[in-house]
Amino acid sequence: MKKRRIAELVARWLLLAVAAAFVLSVALTYVLLTKYALKNTEDLLSRNVQDVSEDIRHMANRSVLDYAASFAGWIGSADGADSAFLVKLAETNDVAELNCVDKNGIIRASNIPEHIGYDMRSGEQSSEFLCLLEGETEYVQDYGPTTYDQNVFRKYSGAAFSDGGFLQVGLDGDQYFAFVASHAKIAVLNRHIGRTGSLLVCSGSQTVISSLGGKYQDRSLDETGLVFDPARYTPYDCFRGRIDGKDSFLMINETQGFYIIGIYPVSEAEADRTMTVVTGVLMETGVFLVLFLLLLSLLRGQIVNRITEVNRTLNAIAAGDLDKKVDVRSAVEFDELSDDINSTVDTLKRYIAEAAARIDQELEFARAIQLSSLPRIFPPYPDRTEFEIYASMNTAKEVGGDFYDFFLLGESRLAFLIADVSGKGIPAAMFMMTAKTLLKSYAEAGREVQEVLALANQRLCENNDAEMFVTAWMGILDLQTGRIRFANAGHNPPLVRRLEGGVSFLRTKPNLVLGWMEGLRFEAQSLELKPGEEIFLYTDGVTEASDREDSFYGEDRLLRFLQEHSFAGAEELCQGVKDDVDRFVGDAPQFDDITVLSLRYRGDKR
Repeated sequence: MKKRRIAELVARWLLLAVAAAFVLSVALTYVLLTKYALKNTEDLLSRNVQDVSEDIRHMANRSVLDYAASFAGWIGSADGADSAFLVKLAETNDVAELNCVDKNGIIRASNIPEHIGYDMRSGEQSSEFLCLLEGETEYVQDYGPTTYDQNVFRKYSGAAFSDGGFLQVGLDGDQYFAFVASHAKIAVLNRHIGRTGSLLVCSGSQTVISSLGGKYQDRSLDETGLVFDPARYTPYDCFRGRIDGKDSFLMINETQGFYIIGIYPVSEAEADRTMTVVTGVLMETGVFLVLFLLLLSLLRGQIVNRITEVNRTLNAIAAGDLDKKVDVRSAVEFDELSDDINSTVDTLKRYIAEAAARIDQELEFARAIQLSSLPRIFPPYPDRTEFEIYASMNTAKEVGGDFYDFFLLGESRLAFLIADVSGKGIPAAMFMMTAKTLLKSYAEAGREVQEVLALANQRLCENNDAEMFVTAWMGILDLQTGRIRFANAGHNPPLVRRLEGGVSFLRTKPNLVLGWMEGLRFEAQSLELKPGEEIFLYTDGVTEASDREDSFYGEDRLLRFLQEHSFAGAEELCQGVKDDVDRFVGDAPQFDDITVLSLRYRGDKR
């Protein structure tokens, strides 16, 4: 393949970097402008809906006030008011309530006889109108409950008489809403939002009473395709919906018992955003093009050649040649760079040598400590003839996470176990030492095998920040009867050789592993060995040992080997399994610890 000059490679990678930065910048611009466009849409809708809401409220209040002023002009003064006249005036003009209040705030005449003599100061709602006795000429309240009956809702307005006192006019719901509707129709007839957006005014029953050009006049919102649930309505909340089959941004506000709906087509909002994005992209294209050309011109100078030479030397150093020296002396900066690199490499060489020596020494100490914790003298109890036992551990690293153990419990019982800690190296070895100590101490305290595992699990779960765990198989052999009480904490099933029936796996339902979860309970089971029968324990480093083709040694191969060597002694059997695994693996590296334990029950004590 034809080699390229470094300048060409730099140009290519620089182009890719600038292109990636350009794409990222465009994407970021698109996202930001989309958010900006949505914010502008919300602001546009909010301004228009709020303006219309205020216009309707203002016009309705103005009309109600003018209504009160005209009535006050007809009546003339509070002192000359006549209740009978007010009754006729109210009936003629479809007004719910007319009250003439004198200079002292007392109702002197009313179309409702019960109100005559009422002191306006005695109610919170009615007392607001006393401002008309203090210089104000008119006053209007929002539609709400009355002072004398909280279940009656009215819209009150008031106009002052020229000689003192004032007239209070009360409109009930139907009368007031008729006022509002007449002005709401005018508010949006010719009002646009943007170029193609518009506004609707709907009654409380969701019937359109006014729209741009009367397009939706007298139609229900359901007929336009807009789904609106008043129970879930939030004022000035912008959302997307469809109206007359068009996607639109919508905003709703309720005022004076009517809904003001702002409509802004999504297509118009996206068109504005697209125009802004295109303009921004064109500007960014020019900026990035100029930037690319400037950087390429700079890198094609002497910097490329000098960096190439430095990199060539660094590649040799990184490959392991720590005696290589950087010798680029064409400028002061490169002189300093060469000296710094050479000094760093010299320091690194010294640190590596010191660290390697220290690690080798520490690992050797750790290995010695770990091996010293395991029984290694065989036979371990020369004066005991009821059993024959042998075990071995071959670690994948200097130290490992597998372990085995066996010890007498009094004169008539033998505890034995095998375990495999998750992970490798120093952390696994430390966890292994803790687990081994716990299991042995609880067993020697006279606990049953299921209790030993439960108590050890509880302790291992405490402060287990590394989230390590251990699989274990533990049994306690009664040397007089050959009965084994055992419990399995997620470990591989052992193999049992019978005098009749050959070798087979002892498959039982395993419990969960140790150190995984607090409060676990473990189930114990029993196994009977006759004199001459044996049990073989192993870790997954045996069955999962792999060759160069990643094929596993497997359970079937292990079973077959034990069947073919069923009369071998415990030591011979353990060593034979290790040799058979080595033959299978060949020159492939060992990835896991290989630990085995063989126990043959003899049953005779001499």
